[in-house]
Amino acid sequence: MRHTIAYAGLISVLLLSACSSSQGETSPISTPAPSHSPTPRTLVIWHPFSGAEEQALERLRLDFEARYPYVDVQLSAYSPDELFNAFVKAAQDGAGPDMLVGTAAWSGTLAEHGWLAPVPWDTYDMLSEFIPPPLTYAAKLGEDAFGVPFSVEVGTLYFNRAWVTAPPETYTALRQQAREVGLLIAPSFAATSGLYFTDGGPEALTENWPTRAAVIAYLERVQQLGEQEGVIFTEDWGTFTSGQVGLLLASSTDYAALHAALGDDLGVAALPMLMPHPWRALATSTVAMLSVNATRAAQDAAELFGAYLLTPEAQTLWFERADHTPINVTALSAPLYNAWQRTLDTAITPPPNAQTERVTLPALDAAVRAVTLNGASPAEATNALMAVLRGR
Repeated sequence: MRHTIAYAGLISVLLLSACSSSQGETSPISTPAPSHSPTPRTLVIWHPFSGAEEQALERLRLDFEARYPYVDVQLSAYSPDELFNAFVKAAQDGAGPDMLVGTAAWSGTLAEHGWLAPVPWDTYDMLSEFIPPPLTYAAKLGEDAFGVPFSVEVGTLYFNRAWVTAPPETYTALRQQAREVGLLIAPSFAATSGLYFTDGGPEALTENWPTRAAVIAYLERVQQLGEQEGVIFTEDWGTFTSGQVGLLLASSTDYAALHAALGDDLGVAALPMLMPHPWRALATSTVAMLSVNATRAAQDAAELFGAYLLTPEAQTLWFERADHTPINVTALSAPLYNAWQRTLDTAITPPPNAQTERVTLPALDAAVRAVTLNGASPAEATNALMAVLRGR
């Protein structure tokens, strides 16, 4: 039997935090004080993080427990390849963690089997006040949502302030500036997804996506861009970080490394308009999901932890220590806020199923690399991609 998550505490925490923080500034996290001495409870969380990400999550745990000393958060790390299968096995046995942290792509598959509890609609209505609407439904299946997103990866346009004083606002201007100062592009679907969604927008994500016709049209646009003067598809960004090239189209998660190399010369711009439409970038999310096996007490603890994760202060900590883009960007500096908020407001989230992450997106990446790095034609790359998808 599936539980319903009572996220009233999440809403109150976010509202109080929003009142105590403004965009571009940080302040102590404001959380409602309990009206009585709560019963001690435990929240078991399984996650796929290691290194800096795991350290950042540990810091969040300590900070959260300082505010809610009656909640004992227990973190267990798994490799990304092991976590999904470990959770499935435990859920089948009526065991496992109370909360699972993973990609939004997992949520649909897990929910279809009844292993996740849905998030109430009234909660998601409130979340839309703090999270760009497209990402609010990153873990949606049918009429229900099965995860609270707290981190995102999306294509990002970087520029060197020493070369570029006004970043391009349209695709035409981007191509013109590429001739003048150079443009490096990561050979990935995430970096170039706007060229796929330029015609159909969200409607392009049908049940049978990606279609052969849409892929060929997309790869032809990618090929045309790569053939333009000043544009280079590459996985080596040395000429950008050394100041020889002015523009870079890559991932939002590359910000920390690029900032370490360029410092204040690094600029971040909103993705250019593909007139008359916005550049609709594919955004993949990390979400917190509640196991159907969680107890009522664990659900209450998950409510508080989910609220904490979405506050601007916790989101900033995650950004600064884990090098992951926050989904609530209100506490970031004005340039980052303006660029990422505009990009995320028009982003597109892929269907929430495991095949999207394991098969479809890697196949699209391979097709982009085949055309831009290996000299394959759009038709050849599409044939290879469709063969992979037929075997999924």
